[in-house]
Amino acid sequence: MSFINVQSVLIYDSAENVHNFYLDDSHLSYVKADALTKKVESKMIERNIKEFDAFIDDKDMILLMCITFEQKLILYEIAQNQINSTIISDQLNPYLSDIHIFGSKDDLNVLYTLPDHNNDQNYRILQSRYNEGNWENKKVGQFISQNIMKNEIKVLMEQDGEYLGFVEYENNKSTLRVRKYDGISWSNDIIQIKKDEEIYWYDFQKNKEFIEIVYANRVEDQFVICYESYDINLGKCIKRYNLSNLSNCMHPIFISYQGDKWVLWVEMDWIYSCRLSNEKEGIEGVYRWKESKKTDFMKCRFSYNNETIKKKLALECDTVFASFPEYSLLGFGNLKGKAEAVTILKKKEDEGGKKMESVEDKKTVEKVKEEKVVKEEKKAKGLQEKLDELEARVDNIENYLRRRNRSIFGTKGK
Repeated sequence: MSFINVQSVLIYDSAENVHNFYLDDSHLSYVKADALTKKVESKMIERNIKEFDAFIDDKDMILLMCITFEQKLILYEIAQNQINSTIISDQLNPYLSDIHIFGSKDDLNVLYTLPDHNNDQNYRILQSRYNEGNWENKKVGQFISQNIMKNEIKVLMEQDGEYLGFVEYENNKSTLRVRKYDGISWSNDIIQIKKDEEIYWYDFQKNKEFIEIVYANRVEDQFVICYESYDINLGKCIKRYNLSNLSNCMHPIFISYQGDKWVLWVEMDWIYSCRLSNEKEGIEGVYRWKESKKTDFMKCRFSYNNETIKKKLALECDTVFASFPEYSLLGFGNLKGKAEAVTILKKKEDEGGKKMESVEDKKTVEKVKEEKVVKEEKKAKGLQEKLDELEARVDNIENYLRRRNRSIFGTKGK
């Protein structure tokens, strides 16, 4: 089984019904699993879809917006087994992309990107807000994307507002920018995270006065998953760990579950994860999840208004890995019988450059050091023996020359 790399949204409603929307060869499919009857229904919503986004509001209304290849923008409202659609525009800009919606039916917000007319490496982030029957448009920001895939924009829903994250690429360097929305307007960057390398797949979250990011860092055509924490007020990195081995690691995400903070990613068609320690510096183990090799799974935007998820499970996330077609959430929680520990060759490194190693790592390092010392001693001994031998040969030659000089020139000098 393997990772299915398609656009997907997974929704849990208040009655614990599961709704999944996903793109399959430009067809938008909808699967509903009824929690009471256990009945699963599947239907196709629309053909020729370029991309889409969806979420559920507090009134159990699912709002879904999609862009078609015919340049239409369509809004779907799904509630009580009824699906209604409205064509918002039938003359959409063909270069519009990265659509992301949030809010409610009465206060719907749409974020998207458009390339600049004069330079297709410059992108504008725009917002359209449906308010009192009218659409209001405004510019949120802009960024440069040179010689690399354009990363998606990300929106976090927090109690104090929404947070927008986007990455700018220029001269083989990256800058992750984060801005805040208060319901009326967007702030300037509350933080800029500048990297001397190109950030690939990434996720971020706000933790009190800190912004935490995970991303795939490219090293010699492979990727390692990195975690960093930044103080918003100081604009300074205070923690940094390498979480994975150097491999084909991709799609890192954050998940908080029952008070534990997890980082998940895909590696060699497996789901890997680790827990960020709440009690001390560092991480608690790296695990490979067995179920991810027994079933197909997808990366999904996750939206829910279910009280069980919110309170009993204390699950907080906006992206998950889910099995398909069972829709079980994978990669975090109970480890027993579900995951196996993995050895990380290069553990992690903080800002000060101090390496934090496991017991096994320390033993390996000490053994290597001992072997190196022995090897250097042998090498030095061998060199000394050769020097002694060379000195002896030089002495023999000098003695021979002295005897030869005395026999040939000695009598003539008298």
